[in-house]
Amino acid sequence: MRGITFIGAGALAQGIAAHLSAHIPVTLVASERTGADLRAKGAVTVGGLSRLHAELSDGNAVAPGRLGLQLDPARVSPDDALIFTTKGPQLAGVVRQVPRGRNSLVAGLQNGVLKDEILMARFGAENVVGAVTLFNARREGADVIIGGKGYSYFGELSGGSSARVAQIVDLFRRADLNAAVSDSIRSLTWMKFVNALGVFGTSALTRKTSTAIMQSPSLVAAYLDLIGEGAAVAVAEGAVVADYPDIPMGSYVLRDPDRVATEIVTAARAAAAGPGSLSSMAQDVLAGRPTESAETFGDIVERAERRGIPAPRLRFVRDLLAGFDSIALGASAENDIAPRIDRTSTDR
Repeated sequence: MRGITFIGAGALAQGIAAHLSAHIPVTLVASERTGADLRAKGAVTVGGLSRLHAELSDGNAVAPGRLGLQLDPARVSPDDALIFTTKGPQLAGVVRQVPRGRNSLVAGLQNGVLKDEILMARFGAENVVGAVTLFNARREGADVIIGGKGYSYFGELSGGSSARVAQIVDLFRRADLNAAVSDSIRSLTWMKFVNALGVFGTSALTRKTSTAIMQSPSLVAAYLDLIGEGAAVAVAEGAVVADYPDIPMGSYVLRDPDRVATEIVTAARAAAAGPGSLSSMAQDVLAGRPTESAETFGDIVERAERRGIPAPRLRFVRDLLAGFDSIALGASAENDIAPRIDRTSTDR
């Protein structure tokens, strides 16, 4: 790969890109608003667990050392690996604007499993690599703060590794980013999705942090109910329920829920005190912004319905968040329905 282009320039993309830019040409494709902010500052400044300052230059990056800044998705380098880091609701629209070039590696870091289907429809299944990240970053003023350097996983969607997967993992590691090859990236992606359903469902509806949720027996029970329904759909879709690093879905789903709930609450209450993190969906709710509920809860409920799998709790959360989203978008009460998923993101 000549370089890496991140489509979407939020805190996650800026944090990862700043690490990688010393080793390979890296370009950020930003919205007009984010692009204007970045141009005014002239650099990406990273704090928290990493301390980095990456200068910016207009256009696609041509060499390591400076981050490229591009505002037009249609002008990305045809030879770059593409990593999509937009919010879930923006993905389907953005991929239509990105031309198909010689991109031998295309990946998405959005929540859920719909992302891979959208990317394959546009760029071809042979060019898309599975990817999951537990890297945590947030904006704090004009800076990006790294809250956790969790692993990023890459793997072939057909299973196993390849030269391109090994190359991207090696790049991440050389840039002081935790990364690993996953031989079962589809199942890993599903398990992260299942966990997100529990975290998003409890946090978005209660506006509570992870620490508060995991210390509450009632909220932990709700979390386990949601991931249980999600796991049933995952299995029907061919995923294997198992434990993965920092995603212990096997231990949570395959054991007695009462015992698991007691263990979770006991461990959370014994842990060092702290405010805990607020999920991205809860942050959207608090800010009055539309959420990515259609791409997460809407998608999982649609899959459950197609397969005849009961998912009443997931459906309940979907409907509540769909109502919230319609209000956030200014929709009328008559149009207050669960959003439909846009799966037709290709002109092939």
